Amino acid sequence: MPPVTASQSATARPLPSSLPKGLRAVNWDEAAMPGAACFTRGNVRLHHGQALIPNAEGHPVVPGSNGGRFDQLELLTVGDTGTPDVTYGALQGPGSVDAAVRLWCNNNGGTADG
Repeated sequence: MPPVTASQSATARPLPSSLPKGLRAVNWDEAAMPGAACFTRGNVRLHHGQALIPNAEGHPVVPGSNGGRFDQLELLTVGDTGTPDVTYGALQGPGSVDAAVRLWCNNNGGTADG
């Protein structure tokens, strides 16, 4: 599945450096993300930039084992920097202050892109 990003119709507008400090201070590697990004309900808390979501059809944590089966949600980074790929802007229209993060859902072949 391709990375989840802001909709194609949303255009990020550069914001002044006066963004609320809270938004720039978010630790995206440990943030809660919408579960819909990986076909589940509620929010999914990332730990070190990723989360394992229980799924009976998923892959085991240890390849080839009979252990628990999971889908994986991962925060994408900018190149090899390890820095989360976050875009700040007025994504919901003038006057809004938003952040969009790129996520990757490995749903173990549940779609053509898996």
